[in-house]
Amino acid sequence: FLSSVVFAQNLLLNCGSRHQIEAYLPKLISGDQTGSVALDEGRFFNPHATELSVVDGRLTGVKTRVLNGQTSNLLLCVARRESGALGVALIPRDLAGVEVEAKRAMDLHGYASISFNGVNDAHIEWLEGESVDTGITRAIDQATIVLAAEMMGSARELLERTVEYLGEREQFDVKLGSFQALQHRCAQMFCELELAESAVSAALTGLDENAANLSLLCSAAKALANDCFTLISSEAVQLHGGMGVTEEMDMGLFLKRSRVCNQLLGSSSYHRDRFARLNEF
Repeated sequence: FLSSVVFAQNLLLNCGSRHQIEAYLPKLISGDQTGSVALDEGRFFNPHATELSVVDGRLTGVKTRVLNGQTSNLLLCVARRESGALGVALIPRDLAGVEVEAKRAMDLHGYASISFNGVNDAHIEWLEGESVDTGITRAIDQATIVLAAEMMGSARELLERTVEYLGEREQFDVKLGSFQALQHRCAQMFCELELAESAVSAALTGLDENAANLSLLCSAAKALANDCFTLISSEAVQLHGGMGVTEEMDMGLFLKRSRVCNQLLGSSSYHRDRFARLNEF
């Protein structure tokens, strides 16, 4: 959903020509094709550090952490064209010169490292919209806000399960939820959740209303969602005790997902820095 429906389709809508949208979007919507955005290149998320480029008519370089890139039919690859301008290439996964290495993250989601070994530029179709740079930034913001919304749903589920568990679990004939120290921890989680959800809600509203400060809203939402999901997943595991890390419970899976989401599409440090830069600090 995130890689194809949200990220890839919005990148196509933002950067593609009307003809390209009509040609590719119906298949992506129906599921006959799935798409993945090949964006990251380094160890950390930095969408402005694009070194993959066309030189002497050949596209050469590597993209890392391509969500579901091992199974998607169509790769939307952010790269530099022969002129040096940034562009988005539509590349079939089975095109000659494309080498896909399937991997699996700690939360069991699949991703890929993709090498482009001298792919012939004549076989590449480039998105032909007017504002490619702006379209890429908007697609990243759209995907980031949707990811933040997923993180908030997971965080709320974790908090509700933890509160329910504390109300049922007895120790020395006393409900764990009766201990004031544990109530304080739950209250702190609730406050952080409400704060982060407010930021994510504002970002989602910004998407609906095409807000001029969408990037600011996006970075605020992702930074707070990262911190909130990390806190609540850690507390949920600890408050469940040893049971929290067993395969029979989902707490450990939520914890792993939180750590992956924290780095996906930008860490808290990245988005706080971006928020500051957008405010001219």
